[in-house]
Amino acid sequence: MWNLVQDTRYAARQLLRTPVFTAVAVATLGLGISACAAAVAIERALVYDPARTADLNDVYSARFTSQPGVGASAADFDLLRELAGRSIPAVQQLAGLRDVGLVVRTRDRAEMLPAEVVSAHFADVFHLRPQLGRWVSSADDAAAAPPAVVVSDRLWRDWFGADPGVIDHATVDLSVQSYSTTAGQPSRTVRTATFSVIGVAARGFRGVSSSSDIDLWLSSRAFAALAAEVGGADAAWIQTVVVRAAPGADPKRLTDALAAAAAPLAVSIVPAAARFRASSAWTSGLAILSLAAVVLLGACANLANMLYARGAARAGEVAVRLSLGASRAQVFRLFVIESALLSVAAAGAGMAVAVGALRLFSNAFPALVSRTLHRVSVDVAPDLRVFATALGAGAVAALLVGLATARRATRVPPNRALVGATGVGPAAAGRFVRLALVAVQVTAAVLLTIVASLYAATYRETFDKHVEYDTSRLAVARMDVHDVLYNESRGRAFYDRALAGIRALPGIERAAIADGVPGAASAGWLPGLTTITAETEGVHVGTAGTRRVSGRYSSVTPDFFDTIGLRIVRGRPLRPSDRDGGPPVGVVTDTVAATLWPGEDPIGKRIVMSRGGPTTVVGVAADPTRSADASARNAPGSYVFVPFDQRYQSNAVIIARAAAPAAAVGPMRLAIRGIDDQIIIQDSGALDETMLAWAGPLRAAASLMGALGALALGIAAAGVYGVMSFLVSARMREFGVRLALGASPGRLKTMVLDQALSMLLVGLLPGVLVASLGANVAWTWLPSLAPGTIAPWIVVPIAILALGLLAAFVPARRASRVDPNVALREL
Repeated sequence: MWNLVQDTRYAARQLLRTPVFTAVAVATLGLGISACAAAVAIERALVYDPARTADLNDVYSARFTSQPGVGASAADFDLLRELAGRSIPAVQQLAGLRDVGLVVRTRDRAEMLPAEVVSAHFADVFHLRPQLGRWVSSADDAAAAPPAVVVSDRLWRDWFGADPGVIDHATVDLSVQSYSTTAGQPSRTVRTATFSVIGVAARGFRGVSSSSDIDLWLSSRAFAALAAEVGGADAAWIQTVVVRAAPGADPKRLTDALAAAAAPLAVSIVPAAARFRASSAWTSGLAILSLAAVVLLGACANLANMLYARGAARAGEVAVRLSLGASRAQVFRLFVIESALLSVAAAGAGMAVAVGALRLFSNAFPALVSRTLHRVSVDVAPDLRVFATALGAGAVAALLVGLATARRATRVPPNRALVGATGVGPAAAGRFVRLALVAVQVTAAVLLTIVASLYAATYRETFDKHVEYDTSRLAVARMDVHDVLYNESRGRAFYDRALAGIRALPGIERAAIADGVPGAASAGWLPGLTTITAETEGVHVGTAGTRRVSGRYSSVTPDFFDTIGLRIVRGRPLRPSDRDGGPPVGVVTDTVAATLWPGEDPIGKRIVMSRGGPTTVVGVAADPTRSADASARNAPGSYVFVPFDQRYQSNAVIIARAAAPAAAVGPMRLAIRGIDDQIIIQDSGALDETMLAWAGPLRAAASLMGALGALALGIAAAGVYGVMSFLVSARMREFGVRLALGASPGRLKTMVLDQALSMLLVGLLPGVLVASLGANVAWTWLPSLAPGTIAPWIVVPIAILALGLLAAFVPARRASRVDPNVALREL
């Protein structure tokens, strides 16, 4: 033990005597460890939430297949619970659940939100612990129990201001509705009940039965009582049964026993983890983990190269120790301790970097959301698993790198090491090992950068908001007055009053109404598709040769163009005088005009759309959206804008331009509800955030992969610099002799850069091959990854060559400036 302490103190002193080497080694390995630790935290947040707040171990899911759209009745569920409790001792708890959509109202808000209807013991099955208050229990399923609801962390923060006093004091109104037709007239039945807030779910818990982020949990009895009032025949039905088994229960026996008990109900039974974890998140998370492991591999190769060079420089010390009687095991231990100290320091530095990187990630992507706008923050804060990953990665790196370098250092014969220590030994000893380690780093950099480039290029083209107008100052609120059975006249009156009220709000510069938002595919707000055909005099529409283009048509109010900032390039915009009953007019975009009337003035021309009669073109607007192929016949820029007054739509979006759009959303909702508090605002928010919401996880993954690629490039460049710096130092005498014999400094630079180039090429060739195999694997995991993108396969190798040569330029410059007199004097 005393010898171990002495060796540790000596290794620490040795590292402190070379602060530059130690800092570079710790930084390089620390970056690799931080990449793995951060990837584990993100994987946990994306894939294993709700596993962080809902324990899925020993939990099984039984889904009814006899009626897949509905499930089983409450009586069938009670029968299954009785049979399982009586005949299967391994079953500890059993609960049922289903997902529904409910209209949720408070004093100033009304929205449709996803909810889970749960039976008693739901919280017991998943070992749920509330953030505040309590979970739905068996007491809430009693006939006389008052309606109670548990809200999500998102709802608690956004709707109640994170007030801890809401428990048993705050209420929300939950409504269900049904539609019917009597004597040809539509009717709507709505039933509303006031639910008391009894608890707040743990942060990060998003429910288990739906792809949407759940905001409410209520008892099955309370929901059945509410839905039965509007004729909900399936109100008490259960979609999914979840079972908690005793620890150590045989999964196959339990599955067979549950299937036998539920045989009359025809259920499929699988582990809950397999059913409640999204496959897309699983594959993306696994891809990120794999790429982070490649970064760590490159960092380990870099550290091994540095330690190998350091071991070669200390060959004389090793020879003296062996000559004076030290055993190879003692020298071996000294090198392993040194690498262990480096790895411990690197693990600490990597953990600190990972914490900072995760904080930046949380700020850049505060809400990884589903197709809806119901925000639930993803908590990527490090936990014990992240710390264990950092320490484990450091330990593995120390073991592998330390053992490799120690083995190499102790295998050098003492007589050869002593000769080398006097300056006569071969400078090129072990060159193959150093080249191989650099090749590993370059291969890792090529693999990561190409895969990251393919991923980023694919999702940038697919999900970015390719719009030509400024969305940063726009706030939106979407609703459908048909939900409250407004006829056309009432709907027109409502939208007129809502528009006037919003325009009068402080901070609102302009406001308009449209039945869709150009470029808002991610939010599902695109206007309707149509075929636009040029009406030619004397030619019947539909005849071969008639010009047509596939596009979209949108009903908008006259202020629409000024509100979103869409420029009118020819003719005029829509006017308030373009009213119902007047001649149908429209504004087309540049793409439509160029396709239907190339080289002609489109003003005054007539078009026919698949959704409406002939329309006269009165203006041409700039394309609101763009694509890589703007000349395509179905280019995204193909739009026809018609007056909202001439083509009324019940489903519309109110768009407002404001200096602070996020702050304007609340007053907009109040103004709308002030007209009719039954109106349900389906979505609202700042348009810029809304249009990017659905692509949030994909953009986050692309950014992560890009960061890992940049990190691998940096590590590879550092590796090239370190190896070339060592080789130049070892050949200083040779360079001095060459200069003394007449070689030019430029010639020496070329020699060093040629060696660096050959080293890079050795890593590039296998790197491209491995990257092609990695891309094939990525295409298997992520079928939407574009295989036809050729640019990364050309740009990335060139960029790595340029970066590697730039890193080698500093050692090459030092080699060309060696003093021949000093070099000859040392011979």
